[in-house]
Amino acid sequence: MNAVEQAKSLEFASKIAAVVNLFQAEFPDARVDLKPWSNDPDTRQFIDPDSIDLGFHFPGWSRKLQSRSILVQIRLHCDGMETAQRIIGVEAEGFDHRGQAWRLSTIGNWQFVGEAEPAAEVCDKLKHFCREVHGSFLRSFASMPDSMAPLFSDQLTEPTSMALLAQIQWQPILTTLSTAAPPITIATTYVHTLANPHHPPLLLLHGFDSSVLEFRRLFPLLACEQETWALDLLGFGFTERPPSLSFNPEAIKAHLYGFWQALIQRPMTLVGASMGGAAAIDFALSYPQAVAKLVLIDSAGFTPGPVLGKFLVPPLGYLATEFLRHPRVRQGISASAYHDPSLASQDAQHCSALHLGQPGWRQALISFTQSGGYPSLQPRLPQLQTPTLILWGQSDRILGTAVAQSFQGAIAGSQLVWIPDCGHLPHLEKPQFTAEQILAFGR
Repeated sequence: MNAVEQAKSLEFASKIAAVVNLFQAEFPDARVDLKPWSNDPDTRQFIDPDSIDLGFHFPGWSRKLQSRSILVQIRLHCDGMETAQRIIGVEAEGFDHRGQAWRLSTIGNWQFVGEAEPAAEVCDKLKHFCREVHGSFLRSFASMPDSMAPLFSDQLTEPTSMALLAQIQWQPILTTLSTAAPPITIATTYVHTLANPHHPPLLLLHGFDSSVLEFRRLFPLLACEQETWALDLLGFGFTERPPSLSFNPEAIKAHLYGFWQALIQRPMTLVGASMGGAAAIDFALSYPQAVAKLVLIDSAGFTPGPVLGKFLVPPLGYLATEFLRHPRVRQGISASAYHDPSLASQDAQHCSALHLGQPGWRQALISFTQSGGYPSLQPRLPQLQTPTLILWGQSDRILGTAVAQSFQGAIAGSQLVWIPDCGHLPHLEKPQFTAEQILAFGR
């Protein structure tokens, strides 16, 4: 059925937008058609009421694509026992002036059939697109807890931003916050791509008041080479914020361990940026069996307090969080985090603010700040036995540069790599170089 006719709810509209974003991230020159079927006898026979059908048209016939238009059909099924439809497969068909040239179906053996076949690189892109569509539909927005909001934005413009937003999944994670209390389940948002299972998986942890979208440029560079995860830490991003919880470093660590136990279950390379670096150090010290290697990107944790915590002194409460929510304030902070302030684009601003609409954002931020955030981990750093790589922007104006050498001096055997012409966010400002360093170190 035409996608435009299936967009009867926020859930389906969000999913259709995600599919469009995923396809255009792979093929930026494609123009979407949400109504590929005409209502006439010749085409009515092909309409499946349990599918979402989209057409993508290109400027002309392409030798690599072996087509000028691609029809994408997402097959859904509801067996009557379920409250929502589930995905059973994705089919893509390439068309030229003669008709169908090739077909790919994930319901069968994921092989291309037809008179022609796209170039190998296009085949890989189409299969990757199909995998991401499967992942996007695995968790229905309709089944999200009331304490989470659907993830959708029509304001993102960068292909990597649109693609990563579309890849976000959620999973209920059983979390033990105290030995004196029963475990609780927390709906947790993350991104995952399985590439090379022979190397330790990578897990990326974002910074203060941020989300997995912080890794929109780094994630795809890592994910095409190695199994990669990115997680929204407890109290941040799009992960559920139960109103009864206290949000502090210990709770973040307990939730992170629950996530690792549930989904990863083997030693990993833990990558932490800014406050995520402090969370990574704290986790590696407490659970060394879970961390094979550690990567710190302009990391907090050498001195006490959350990054930017001066904006959230506890007595300010509501007013402080409203101040931090203000677009001009966020834009100013973003610009100061880059060596090149022009990178603080409108797309970057939307990425950094999208999670502000999640229920409990203000209360969780106040709770975390009132806890004192991460204390100085300096006294514990000599206990860290995990091989550690320190990546640091030479123009970091948020934390400065002296702390990088302090980390290197305190962590035995650690490597320090300076990144020229780069501020506090190497994963956004120099993603290619950052990915190369992480991949070389993590293998």
